[in-house]
Amino acid sequence: RVEPGESWPDPVPFHEIEIGPLPANILPEWVKEYVISLAEFTQTPADMSIMLSLAALSTTVAGKGVILVRPGYTEPLCLWTCTVMEPGNRKSAVFKKIMTPIVEHEERKAEEVKPERRRALKEKEILEERVNKKQRDAVNGKARPEDVYRLDEELAELEVPAVPRVIVSDITAEKVAELMAENNGRIATLSPEGDIFKLMAGRYTKSGTANFENFKKGWTGSEPIRTDRMGRRSTYVKSPAITQGLAVQPTVLKELANKEAFKGEGLLGRFLYAVPESPVGNRKTGQEVPPLDQEAEVKYCRGLSVLLNTEPAGEDEAGEWQPHKLRLSEEALRIHDKFEAEVEQELAEGGEISSLRDWGGKLVGNITRVAGLLHIADKVDAESGSPFNGWNEPITGEAMSRAVELGWELIPHAKGVYGLLDSDPEVALARYVLKRIAQQDKPELTRAELFQLTKDKKEIQKSEDLARPLAILEEHNAIRLIEQPSEGPGRPPSPKVKLNPRLDPINPKNPINPRNRSAGVNKKGFKGKKGQVENTEMDLRGGVLG
Repeated sequence: RVEPGESWPDPVPFHEIEIGPLPANILPEWVKEYVISLAEFTQTPADMSIMLSLAALSTTVAGKGVILVRPGYTEPLCLWTCTVMEPGNRKSAVFKKIMTPIVEHEERKAEEVKPERRRALKEKEILEERVNKKQRDAVNGKARPEDVYRLDEELAELEVPAVPRVIVSDITAEKVAELMAENNGRIATLSPEGDIFKLMAGRYTKSGTANFENFKKGWTGSEPIRTDRMGRRSTYVKSPAITQGLAVQPTVLKELANKEAFKGEGLLGRFLYAVPESPVGNRKTGQEVPPLDQEAEVKYCRGLSVLLNTEPAGEDEAGEWQPHKLRLSEEALRIHDKFEAEVEQELAEGGEISSLRDWGGKLVGNITRVAGLLHIADKVDAESGSPFNGWNEPITGEAMSRAVELGWELIPHAKGVYGLLDSDPEVALARYVLKRIAQQDKPELTRAELFQLTKDKKEIQKSEDLARPLAILEEHNAIRLIEQPSEGPGRPPSPKVKLNPRLDPINPKNPINPRNRSAGVNKKGFKGKKGQVENTEMDLRGGVLG
C-alpha cells in the first residue's frame, strides 16, 4: 500500500531489452528475396527465416571448407542457430520451406546409391555364410584356418555404401558420431522442435546423464571423435562438423533438464539465438496474404542445390573430406579484428555482454563463420545454377561487415534467451533476495533481518554480500534503502529495506507477483511494442522484474 504523500515509480524490468528485427539485407540477394517473401506468405517474422536460412547455408558447405583467420587459427563453416517462439507461430511451415532443397537432395542421393547398396548387402550376406561354413569346416579339420582368415579379411574389406544422410533430428550423441563417420564427417540436426536438447541431456542413456562431447567437437571442428565400445565397431571422425538449425518453444529452454550442465559445458553459448516478436493476433488473413514469390523460390532452391553439389578440396583414405581454405581479405581481417576488440571490451566487467561470457566469448568465431557463409553464398549464380567456383577468392570486407552487423543485432536476442534461463548470476541473486523480501508481512526489514532470511545462499555469506543485489533492486525501483539516523558515535546503522508497494500481490493488474511462486506466466505470449515488456517468466523479452 502506498502511504499518503509517498510516491513510488513503476518497477523496471530486469531484462527490459529493445529487441529489434534482424537485418535481412545482410543476406545475398537470392536468399534475401526468398526469406522476405516466405515471411510475408506465412505471416511470420523474417527473423525466423533468416536464422534458418543461415543454418541451411551451413548444411550445404559444412566440412567442405574452413576459414583461415590467421596462422594456426581456423573456423569451420558449421553454425548453430536457435529461433525461440511461442506455439502457433508456424515454425514447422517455415522450417519445411527453408529446408526443402536439402531434404530433396538427400532423397535423390539415397535413390542413386540404392542399386549399389543392394548388391553390396547381398554380397556381404553371401560372404558371411561362406565364412561361417569355412569356420565350421576348419573346426572339423576339413579346412585350413588360413582359408577362414582369407575370407574374413575379404568380408572386412567389403564396403557397403551407406545411405547418404544430411539431416537428422531425433538422435543420440553416439549415433550422430556413427552417421558422421558414414557421411564424410558431417551431419546437420535440423528440426522445428527442441527434442535435440532432451537427447543431449541424456534422454536415451541408462544413467540419464548429459552427453555433450560429440556435439561440442562437432561445433569446434578440430577435435577428432573416437568411440570404442565393447561388441561394436569403433567410430573415428577426424574433423567432425555438426550444423544445427532449430526453431523451439520457450518452454523447451525454460524446462531444460540438466540446465546447469548445459551452461557449465558451454553448450548454450554455441548457439546464435533469435527471439522474434510474435505477430499472432495481427497477422493478415485470407486474400490479404501475399502469394509466395515463385521466382524467388526457384532461385533459392537452385542456389542451395549448387552448394549441395559443390565438392570439397579432396578426400582422405577413410573417405573424410579435405576442406578448402578460405582466407580473409585485408579489409575483412581489419573489420574482424576491430569487432574482436570491441566484443572483448563488452565482455569486461560492466560491459554489455559481461554476464553472457560463455555466449559472448564465442560470438566472434560464430560471426566469422557467418561471414564465410555469406561470402560463399555471394558467389553463387542462382540464376543459371552454374557450378560453384568461389573457394579460392578471399572473404570480402563487405561480407565481413554484414556479418558483424548481424552480430551486434543478435546480442539483445541472446540476452532475452539468457533472461529466460536465469543465466545472469547477478540478476538471479537479486530475484532471490526480492522474493525473500516480498515473502515477509512487514513493511520494512533491516539488513540484519534480511541477512538471516538469505544466508542459506552460498553467494551470501556475510551481510556485505547483500550490497550488490540490493543495489540492483533499488536501480529497478523494486525497493528503497532508507537511511537510519545515527544514535551516537561509531558506525551508523545499516539502512532499512522497503518493498515497492506496486509489487503488492493483491493487485490483480500487477503483471508479476513476487510473493506467489506460481504467478508470472503469460499464456498470451509477447505483448506490446518492442522494448515495452509486459510480463513474465515465459516471456523472453522480460517482464516487470522478470
